[in-house]
Amino acid sequence: MEYSFLVKIKDGKITFQDKEHLDEYLKRKNGVFVLTITEGRTKQQNKLYWTYINIISETTGEDPDRLHIIFKEKFLNNESTSTISPKKFIWYLEKIKVEMAEYNIVLPDPPEPADPQADPQGKK
Repeated sequence: MEYSFLVKIKDGKITFQDKEHLDEYLKRKNGVFVLTITEGRTKQQNKLYWTYINIISETTGEDPDRLHIIFKEKFLNNESTSTISPKKFIWYLEKIKVEMAEYNIVLPDPPEPADPQADPQGKK
C-alpha cells in the first residue's frame, strides 16, 4: 500500500505539512521505508493553468476560484494542483482543454518544452 505525505523542503530541511497524520501512521508501522520525492507542477504550468481558468471564466461568467474547484473535483478527486507531478499536471491541462473544446472554448496549446540539448545561444 502506498501513502503520501506532503512535505516542504527548504534549506535542506524537511517539514511535514500534516505532522499529526504522519505521527499516527508511524505509531502503527515498523520497518524500513523509502522516501520518494516528487516535485509539483512547474511555474510555467501553473501560469498556463490560470490562463485557461481565466479564459473559461471570461467566456462563461463563472468565478475563477469556483472553476478551479470544479476541475479539481472532476479530474483530480480534489487532489491539490500544487502537489501533483508535472506529468500529471500536463494530463490535467489536457483534460480541461478537451472538455472546453466540447463547448467551443478554445484554449492555447502549451509551449513546447525547451530542448535540453540545444545551445542557449542558438548554436548546434
